[in-house]
Amino acid sequence: MPKLFLGGLGNDCRERDIEKLFRGFGELRNINIKGQFGFLEIDDKRDAEDAIRDVNGQSFNGGSRIRVEFANGNDRGGDRDRRGGGDRRGDRYQDTRGRQVSDGKFKRSNYRLIVENISSRTSWQDLKDYMRKAGDITYTTVNRGKDGEGLVEFVDREGMEYALKELDD
Repeated sequence: MPKLFLGGLGNDCRERDIEKLFRGFGELRNINIKGQFGFLEIDDKRDAEDAIRDVNGQSFNGGSRIRVEFANGNDRGGDRDRRGGGDRRGDRYQDTRGRQVSDGKFKRSNYRLIVENISSRTSWQDLKDYMRKAGDITYTTVNRGKDGEGLVEFVDREGMEYALKELDD
């Protein structure tokens, strides 16, 4: 039974807050809150992996970001292929390297551009539509870090280079 470490819980976290956050990730066992951190056991290893992937980094309990990972010294199972293996759960699917490919989450690429001096009224959809002229886009966001700045990730280097040459005004 995998044990998860939970960090960034806040001082007023209760057991029912943890139960609510992890609802849908299998049978929860032994919720142990120790101030701003705690531990949780989940019956199934795959449910624990899903919980780590989906809950880690979420805003929790008044705005702080919760940290969820396997607890140190935890036996993570070992009955599955260490390289990831395919896992089908509902409408989520993982390829052999553990990347999600079909529930709307993007795959990271190394072909990123920072777009500066964009209007505060520009949406990520507008930026994506504009950059699509250069090639396939995996991800866009706007006004992250600082206002007037966006990020675009391309599938390949050619699309990124085309955007730099042809779309840079």
